Amino acid sequence: MNNIHSISVSQSKMGPHSSLRCTQVVPLISGVVQLNPLKPPVSEEPLEVGSFTRTATGESFVVKLSSTTPPTFPPNRITDLSAELQEDTVFLSWTAPGEDLDQGTAKSYEIRWSFDLDMLRNSFSNGHVVNTAAVSPQEAGSDEQHSFNLSFPIQNGTTLFFAVQSEDEQNATSETSNIAQASKILPGPKAPGVSNPGMNLTVIVISVTCLMLPPHIIFIYDRFSIN
Repeated sequence: MNNIHSISVSQSKMGPHSSLRCTQVVPLISGVVQLNPLKPPVSEEPLEVGSFTRTATGESFVVKLSSTTPPTFPPNRITDLSAELQEDTVFLSWTAPGEDLDQGTAKSYEIRWSFDLDMLRNSFSNGHVVNTAAVSPQEAGSDEQHSFNLSFPIQNGTTLFFAVQSEDEQNATSETSNIAQASKILPGPKAPGVSNPGMNLTVIVISVTCLMLPPHIIFIYDRFSIN
């Protein structure tokens, strides 16, 4: 059997002269394959490790577009607008939506109202405008409130509907908010000639009961009348 030797050749250069070195390494025996050693045995018994937590942080990257205008996002839609009537004053409250979605501060609010719910929902721009010059938008998540009087006295039984849109510095407008309604309902006048409505109601109930039950119930009616 012939032995095959491996020779390693390297060249080094130092200054103007260079040298060539030959090194003989371990001979390779033709026809003999040396296998890797076997893996150590693995125990199949369960290993008690106790409670533990593993946390992995994902990677992130930022893309900067120097040659294009960054995209703009309108303010978030207001979803918690509420309205209340006290005499002829309207009180509105909602949560500030922000400038870009739910971040930052919006530039302004546009409030409109209508007697017609469907018209305000489907055609916000056709509603009656509310003066919002005194409203200064707050940071996203803040509580907003605004009160005002309409240009006419609100009659009893009137229902009004209100909606809001917000605008950012790039004049991007949010979607129309939820529709809030407020109604003015005053108690009706007292019926003339009625001094004690509770007693009249009791008498009526007992009278009807007497018609439905045997005659001896009349004795109960007389006792009630005496008391």
